[in-house]
Amino acid sequence: MELGNSMPGLQNEMSCASEVQAQLFTHPVQIIYACVQTVLFLATIIGSLLAIVQLCKKTTIPDSTKVLLIGALFFANAHELAYFSSPFKVFKMNLFHTNTSCYPLASTLECIPTTTVLAMGISGNMLIQSALSVDRLLATIFPVCYSRMRALPGVVLLFMVLIPSFLSYSWIRSDIVLDDYQMFCSQWSANISSRANTYLEYCSYLTVAHIIINALIILRNRSVESKCRFDVQQRYLNSETLKTTQTICYLSIAQFLAMFLYSGGVLFMRKNQKNIPTLIYINVIVWVYKPCQPFCMDVKQLKIQRKVLYSCFGIYIVLRLIFVDYASIPEKRKLEEIPLECDSVINGTENPRLISKAKQWDWHYNWVENEIFTAKNICTVIEKYFTFSREPMSIEEEKYPLAYGLVVYKTIVQVMMQLSLFYQPQHLFCITVDNQSPDQYKAVIQALPECFPNMKVFIGEPSDWGSFGILSNVYTCFNWLAEAKHNWKYYQYLSGTDLPIRTNLEMVRIFKAMNGSINTDVSTFEVDRYKNMEGVLPPMPIYKSSMSVVVPREAADFLIISPRVQKLLKYLSKTWIPDESFWSTVLGSPALLPVPGSFRVRDILWLRKNFKLRPPYENTVDSIGTSYIGRYQVWGWQKECFGKVKDFSCVFGVGDIEEIMTRPELVAHKLYLEYQPAGFMCMFKSIRKRSLSPDADKFSAKSYSEMPSVELFKGKAITQLTNPHWLVRDSFYNPSLEDFDKEVL
Repeated sequence: MELGNSMPGLQNEMSCASEVQAQLFTHPVQIIYACVQTVLFLATIIGSLLAIVQLCKKTTIPDSTKVLLIGALFFANAHELAYFSSPFKVFKMNLFHTNTSCYPLASTLECIPTTTVLAMGISGNMLIQSALSVDRLLATIFPVCYSRMRALPGVVLLFMVLIPSFLSYSWIRSDIVLDDYQMFCSQWSANISSRANTYLEYCSYLTVAHIIINALIILRNRSVESKCRFDVQQRYLNSETLKTTQTICYLSIAQFLAMFLYSGGVLFMRKNQKNIPTLIYINVIVWVYKPCQPFCMDVKQLKIQRKVLYSCFGIYIVLRLIFVDYASIPEKRKLEEIPLECDSVINGTENPRLISKAKQWDWHYNWVENEIFTAKNICTVIEKYFTFSREPMSIEEEKYPLAYGLVVYKTIVQVMMQLSLFYQPQHLFCITVDNQSPDQYKAVIQALPECFPNMKVFIGEPSDWGSFGILSNVYTCFNWLAEAKHNWKYYQYLSGTDLPIRTNLEMVRIFKAMNGSINTDVSTFEVDRYKNMEGVLPPMPIYKSSMSVVVPREAADFLIISPRVQKLLKYLSKTWIPDESFWSTVLGSPALLPVPGSFRVRDILWLRKNFKLRPPYENTVDSIGTSYIGRYQVWGWQKECFGKVKDFSCVFGVGDIEEIMTRPELVAHKLYLEYQPAGFMCMFKSIRKRSLSPDADKFSAKSYSEMPSVELFKGKAITQLTNPHWLVRDSFYNPSLEDFDKEVL
């Protein structure tokens, strides 16, 4: 089809341009149009600059995506500014279009130049979409390689999408280079019809490719959720249950589907306007995709309102894509909802690849810490990222409040996640912060009572290992909790590296089964710990125990007013590792210190010395197998640690979680959020899920009432215990020193 025969108004293009000049100057629609284009130009430039500034500050967008977005924005605006140079030139070029021929869309003398701003936005957005698609695709299919961006498949995929996008963008901008270029079996030439058809063909292929990529990602992800506030390398490392980018995918598909609908709608209109050549409609479609030199459009065939509508739509999509804040979606922003496959970690698996993948899973939470430390309102940030129960989970739990004393010094995100699991509004909390912690860390912890009225915070002494500072910090909170006018039933000590094994309801039932008894570890005090106090008679016999303890309210009330306890604290302040000498000492000599709930520690030590008890084979909630449930801790000499050993104690890793979740203890110690975080997160998710489960009420604490410490408190003799073999080991036992040659009870 020859251009002159198909378009009567264009037989002489230069004539069209000269004849329309005067009319364009006085045309009211053209004046409005020029103003709109100028405003859109300014909005695009200013909006893009603001977007770049915001992107640099934003912590909710992955760094890789951020770089690609900023690069695309900079590249797009550099071309735009180079072409127009100023808003005045935009206005002038749209108002006085005399130096350029009327291109094929002018079929009458009333013609309006198209908006380069819209075309710029659309093509720039195509480039951004390419970058985002590559970002998601690489991270989904090649998660480990993508984190390093060194894998050959990742680089190939990157260039497969980005190079065509850049080439199409550059070629369409300056389409002289397309002359006689062969692509898609069509030859680019100076012929307008051939060129327009090839534009449409190429843009359609690229658009379909984007839609397919996004659709495949959504299908692969299955349960899609918006999790884009997490660092991309972390949220994509587990590709099997990847749940992310719903909003971006939907925006992408919606945008390109809108373009297709617009294109189809324009072609459909031709049925009632057969006198308009097909070439005009082809170029109207290309106009949506093609950033080219200004050309004219027929006012009668395409109303200005529709054009402005699509212009605004294109700009909106670009800016919306950039400024969307996925962390602002209420139901999708909690840290505990981070997508992670946990079944193999919690229940175990024979597939070593799943465990290896969980070990390699990494999570950088620095951006959350930064937001917490820099927040003007810490309560808002806590509410944003952490889930704290605002109402009791049940009437049973509401009527049995507990007290918790914590000593913390680092990793604010881990502490907040730990607190969110233990927290109930009916409980009472006291936190002592190590004085050596950073000022911003202490400031955040000190601000917690503003968010939670049932919390108290103290700045304590340095908690160096082996020093009295640890015990001093623990006792500071213990004393405050005991003096508080609150009806809590049991006190439990927590460190900042503990994570609960039991839900709150389970703990309530366990404490009820303990019936007012104390639960503490029992061991022989080591002579070398006397340090400077060797030869100085202590106020009462000293025993060794763990720092973790469970104490009923009656015992706490008694201890804080006892002069002997104060003398013991003063004595222990000059010994080594006094925090492991306090609880079993004050709670293990009822003849000297009749603490409610206490029992005679020397009876247990006598039993261990004179009878070689076989350790139990089972340690579960149905058969406790131990008399100490305050904390599950593994020392380096006791058994294999699947994490790492630090300060002789196992830092639990992914391989330890399966056993931990079957243990009867109340908490596990130690877990580090920065070390194999999948272990921490999966354990966290499991406890949260169990606490919300309809089956939570089925838990029975009957076996806990049979613990030796409970029966001793009730008055049973040491030789009449139901399960004396549960006393076989203290928490520091060394299996290499055990033998069974003696009499077995």
